[in-house]
Amino acid sequence: MKRNEDQFELEKVSDYFGARPTVYLGCSLTSPDLTSLRSRLLQEAAEVFQDCGFDVYNPADHTPPGSPHLPREVYAVDHTNAMRCDLVFFIRLQPSLGMGMEAQIAADMLIPWGDVKIKDNSCRLTPLVSGLPNCGLGFQVHLEQADPDAFPGRLRQMLRERMVKTHAREARQARIAAGGIVRHMRLRSCLRRQRLLLNLTSEELANRTGVAAWWIECIERDEKLSDCVTLIQLERLMVEARLAFSKTSDGRLELVPIDHFDQSVIEAADEFVAYVHEMIASGLAAGITDEDWFHRWRDWLRARNLDGPVVAGSSNYNEVDELVSYLSMPVSNVDEETEWQLRQLTQKIDGAIKAAGLPVQIVLPKFQRTNREEHATTIYNQTVSSICSADFGIALLTPPATGVGVTAQLFANATLPCMLVAKQGAAISRMLLGAPFARIGEVVLYDSSETAADAIVDTLKVNFKSLKEAAGRRRRALTHPSNRSLVDALERFRVSHGLSHDDAVSELGKVPFLREEWFQAMTDSEGRTSQVTLLQLAHIVVSLGWHLDVGPGGGLAVLPPCKIHGTEGGDTPTNAEVRAAEESLTNLLEARNIANKKQLFPVEDSVVFEGWRKYCHELTMDAGRAEESRLVRTTNEWVTELLSDEIL
Repeated sequence: MKRNEDQFELEKVSDYFGARPTVYLGCSLTSPDLTSLRSRLLQEAAEVFQDCGFDVYNPADHTPPGSPHLPREVYAVDHTNAMRCDLVFFIRLQPSLGMGMEAQIAADMLIPWGDVKIKDNSCRLTPLVSGLPNCGLGFQVHLEQADPDAFPGRLRQMLRERMVKTHAREARQARIAAGGIVRHMRLRSCLRRQRLLLNLTSEELANRTGVAAWWIECIERDEKLSDCVTLIQLERLMVEARLAFSKTSDGRLELVPIDHFDQSVIEAADEFVAYVHEMIASGLAAGITDEDWFHRWRDWLRARNLDGPVVAGSSNYNEVDELVSYLSMPVSNVDEETEWQLRQLTQKIDGAIKAAGLPVQIVLPKFQRTNREEHATTIYNQTVSSICSADFGIALLTPPATGVGVTAQLFANATLPCMLVAKQGAAISRMLLGAPFARIGEVVLYDSSETAADAIVDTLKVNFKSLKEAAGRRRRALTHPSNRSLVDALERFRVSHGLSHDDAVSELGKVPFLREEWFQAMTDSEGRTSQVTLLQLAHIVVSLGWHLDVGPGGGLAVLPPCKIHGTEGGDTPTNAEVRAAEESLTNLLEARNIANKKQLFPVEDSVVFEGWRKYCHELTMDAGRAEESRLVRTTNEWVTELLSDEIL
């Protein structure tokens, strides 16, 4: 039974606005405490935040080293608590893999952050954190190593002066508005129902999508996890589960099966999904595996004399000849000796791969020795673009590095398989070990650069066929129009408003809680939009007054309002004018691409802008007397006009 829409919204508002804001305390927990201050600062931070009206989530109280949690349980617990908080506060005493992952999760969820560090210790802030797309609140507490007693007072003063609580609440309100749009897509229910209809286990779906099976099951259990699903994760899940977006009668988007199923089977599946959710909500689903649910589902069908589920076939993909690997390694907080050793290791790895004849190109992080903080957003955006263009990742985990933690979470967001590499005996964050990307073999443990390189090559040889298959599926997903939804929306907005690219990006940069540089990077790099989360996308749409629609191939499309020149004086365009203008604008953009292929030089913006203005003038003149179909300018008509001597 569907939940009443008004009830849904009121419940969410009361849940969020009636609660105190929550702060998540991020800190290195796996490695030994090199400062002997970790426990003290964590406790003092918790006390100050509580006194200032915050609830506190401290991972050290829930998933500390030595707890019985499995790595994926640590990841799930810390991830869900990080994404539900209103503020992240990092205690940066030393580099931390888990802290880097928490920072990226917070960015995916529009959560602001602040931090504390010791002035004279060597833990510099990696540009992969300071360059994150979510805007930090600009509050950073600096302490002298010899005077840690000053911490509570300085933190309390900073919280008051920076109005941190107010900003945290404002960000929360933005997440509520965006999250409501995401939840109405009903991803968790539709995905589970479709797996039942197709007899598609979570393991089978994981093998085809690069999203871990246990994480797929988490998404199906907790509707709020849909917020942090990225566009490429969504696209790959939809393709393999044979889902597409459709519009409901009230104009909302929802996921529907591509294939035809008997209505009685669909109704049975809906009832079964509701039963599963009731079991989960009541705490009775613990220990029930995905296989167990399928056994119950088949019994459910037999009891109703219905045919069993069909078996889902795998989607097609193009063969890949050469693979690209992004090698993530410590950069910000390493001494000269360690830096030299890491350089030697990467050279050995590259050389061993070439010697083995494996068609793999290794991409390394771009180093910038000076002014790293000033170029943090550029460094972060370059890293994300490199990861988007890669086919799999290799993460060097020794010594621990916060930036490597950020890239590990980006690997998961991008559905990249990842190989983990660490020194023998080194402590490894359980949160990273539990990350929901496809693991390439077991953790490669080494005692020298030679043994590391040989072990990496051996692991690649064993897994090379599956890596090529994964790369083919992922590259196909990257070409889907939904992964260009924001880029295409920006172009529609730009052309209908007659704006330069930079001016249009500046308009997007007015969206709160996201950096303008992030928008610029998305429009400059192929496939970059694929890393946007559903929450970020919905937040952009809400903030700008745009809307989501069904795009080509049943994916998502972002549609800004279409500006009709000549109606600025207060005349409201008719529905017929708006529909005709939107279709004509789509045709104009397609015609420009066709025209560009027919001549040596691309069609200039001025030509496109003038053509649109002329069309709008004719539209407002003809709308009252012409049939609606004749108000639309076709693609061929636009091509002729763009290439005509009169316009040029």
